[in-house]
Amino acid sequence: EAEQLLAEARKSQERLAAGEKFETVSRDAAGGSGRAIGGDLGVMKRGQMVQVLDDAAFGLKAGETSQPVRGEGGIHVIRVTEQAFDDFAAAEVDAAACRRLLGL
Repeated sequence: EAEQLLAEARKSQERLAAGEKFETVSRDAAGGSGRAIGGDLGVMKRGQMVQVLDDAAFGLKAGETSQPVRGEGGIHVIRVTEQAFDDFAAAEVDAAACRRLLGL
């Protein structure tokens, strides 16, 4: 069964690479509540998902799609649509570092 799920995840990746909308592919492939929401998890903070999914999602840049990821609920393909800082402190530290590097 795991090999079948992996094959389905790879088909989903191929469809996404061909330009199909993530929502459409997810509705076809997802089980449970994922089907109803078209795979849209909304804004997630680090630590809200199981570790392996968290690592995969937060290792992507906006617009990137993961390789198949084996999680507790099956095999998943993740696409990050946008990124935001978890808190303002991180944004302030990064902004200060950029100003120092640019000599501002």
